[in-house]
Amino acid sequence: MTRQIRDTLIFEDQEYRINTYILDSRIDKSTAIKNKSSGVTALHRGYKATFSIKDDFLYIQNLEAFSRGGTFDFVSILKENFPHSKRCDWFSGLLRIDDRKGSFEDEKEDHIFEFLEIFKGHLVKKHTMNYFEFQQFKAAQFKEFKKTEEYEALYKNIYIIFDDPYKLDTYIMQNILNFIKEVK
Repeated sequence: MTRQIRDTLIFEDQEYRINTYILDSRIDKSTAIKNKSSGVTALHRGYKATFSIKDDFLYIQNLEAFSRGGTFDFVSILKENFPHSKRCDWFSGLLRIDDRKGSFEDEKEDHIFEFLEIFKGHLVKKHTMNYFEFQQFKAAQFKEFKKTEEYEALYKNIYIIFDDPYKLDTYIMQNILNFIKEVK
């Protein structure tokens, strides 16, 4: 699988490439985004986005797709998709911002893990943890997540891929930051 062009988050005057597709929860509501096809394997979504956190709120700053002229130039499609408010008050989740040289799966004992907790577009907290704290955090969040309807729906949707409850739960726990909407 081709590594995807990542969205950008600007936070405290630094740019981060994030693995979270913030617009996924809005994609069905946005025909203009949905109908963009890049024809590039590194951009299967058809767009890339830039977000920023200002005054403790998450905003979409730019939304770009490849131009239709057969070139690989990006054109802004922000106004047609977000004609009014740019504030992302519909998004809740965790945005990992630590630099693992592009590989967020890389978790070593000497790493520091950083992520932002966003609830309904509002920055709740910046979390910074060492490896052991991060593993404990993920285990605690997974335990709480297993009690939810979201877990049941996810389990049903991806069980066929794993066909083994232990492997499925291991996958969910390892990627728990992608699945939870708020810290419990």
